[in-house]
Amino acid sequence: MEVVTAYECSYCNKIYKIKSSAKRHEDKCFANPKTKACRTCVYAIKDTNTIYVPPHGDQNYGDGDYEQDFIYCKITDKLLSHPEKACSFEYRCPYYKQGEKLF
Repeated sequence: MEVVTAYECSYCNKIYKIKSSAKRHEDKCFANPKTKACRTCVYAIKDTNTIYVPPHGDQNYGDGDYEQDFIYCKITDKLLSHPEKACSFEYRCPYYKQGEKLF
């Protein structure tokens, strides 16, 4: 077995084998408040939708319903993150106000 040195992002805990790669990532990490990205903005709201699955055949109604998380901007009303779409967080947003990390 071999011991490996690794470098972890201070903001999102992503792991890198090369120190310069970790540093480059940290400088643009969505969880880094210095980037003023949506992930740490007070206006980014995490919410949940209930997806209703209609009955099929002799199934009971509501048995297949499930919850789906998404993140949207309270100011611009823009969808930022959704399981079926690519993340659309922004850097240096003019509306940015520091809050807690969403996830």
